[in-house]
Amino acid sequence: MWRLFIAVFRRLFFFKSTTSERFADKEDFGTLLNKQTGQKVDVDTSKPKILLTGPYHFKKPMWSIRASATIPDLIAPLNDIAEVHLLTPIPNSDIAPSLNKLVEENNIYHHLLPPSFNLMSMSEKNVVLDSIVELIKPSVIMNTFGVIMSGFDTVICAKRNGIKSVLRVPGNEVRAHKKMISNPSDKEISQNNFYSRKVDFAISNADKVMVMSKNEALRIIGKRQSDEGVFLQIRGVDTDVFRPKANKNMYKKDPINVGFIGRLTLEKGTDIFLEMIDRFANNPNVIFHIISPETIKDKARFKNKNLIWHGFLEHEKMPMLMKELDVLILPSYTEGLSQSMVEAMSCGLPVLLQAHVHSECLPGMIHCSGDAETFVEALNELVSDREKLTRLSVAARQYAINHFDKKIWADKMTEAFQQLLKE
Repeated sequence: MWRLFIAVFRRLFFFKSTTSERFADKEDFGTLLNKQTGQKVDVDTSKPKILLTGPYHFKKPMWSIRASATIPDLIAPLNDIAEVHLLTPIPNSDIAPSLNKLVEENNIYHHLLPPSFNLMSMSEKNVVLDSIVELIKPSVIMNTFGVIMSGFDTVICAKRNGIKSVLRVPGNEVRAHKKMISNPSDKEISQNNFYSRKVDFAISNADKVMVMSKNEALRIIGKRQSDEGVFLQIRGVDTDVFRPKANKNMYKKDPINVGFIGRLTLEKGTDIFLEMIDRFANNPNVIFHIISPETIKDKARFKNKNLIWHGFLEHEKMPMLMKELDVLILPSYTEGLSQSMVEAMSCGLPVLLQAHVHSECLPGMIHCSGDAETFVEALNELVSDREKLTRLSVAARQYAINHFDKKIWADKMTEAFQQLLKE
């Protein structure tokens, strides 16, 4: 029924004629693809072009956080070696005001797809994307967000047009989707199987696959049955901005401030975190902080004095808050390389996380299992052993400086794409 509704809705309000008829006129389509400042597409033909796709859909304010933090870090290393084109149906003023500045100050082009793009059928999307590729003539096309949405379309578009594709895989989307459904129906199982096939196709057929962690690299290598074309690339962190609070004294007997940052969904391990809050409800030595754009329905259970609800927090304000925290809880069941974890470690925060999410126990990490008990035990130990808390804090900060600094990863990304463009 819902498929029929979408089809009728699409036909009535968006497509009075077929997609091929609407986009056959190159002049009209070129107008659509003009940069928002009015400049034309073909500006610097001496540079190769890289086309970035997505996000296709938008949910405020979550995409605002992700886009403002992620897209500039993806674009900046590429800007010196290529002409960068960002393709999305979402106006950059809605994604994040910072993108306006990014577009204006750099040789970057932000092209708006029709708002109805996310409702199009696969064949209709193909017509639109092929027309864009023909006009822009990119050497490389890469998705900026999820594999299931823009990643699959990106890879098949590249194959149709004979250009290189880079598939960016932040994490195991299919596993996360399954985790959110405790008792899946036959329809939901079928949908998960459909998602799995799309993801497997994209992973197998992309020229290069960019992964966010060593765990993801191993998973993708297994899917491709080869390590060729798989490379590790994280966003990194500005270690000068995300840094510990000056003269912070871990040995003081003040309560320990524990942070949870992210979406309040099951795949992020909220069942573990919420049980931890209940277990420490009467403990004056622990204060929990929730930083999330979402809300929890059962607010009554959080009417205790050791919880502070911050709600949505702009990314620019995150360093100031992290300086006031002592520990980060990352109970996710599935994750790439959590940006919150990287930023927390740069601020000298030990991180408690499920062992399988990051199998290598880095300095400053504490591995836990997939239940609240081990998280509670680990946190209790830090509360009672401030010397250990201090050691982990120093180790986390030092590791972040040596391995997570964004300058290191910007150079690696530039090198990877330079090689791809040469090929």
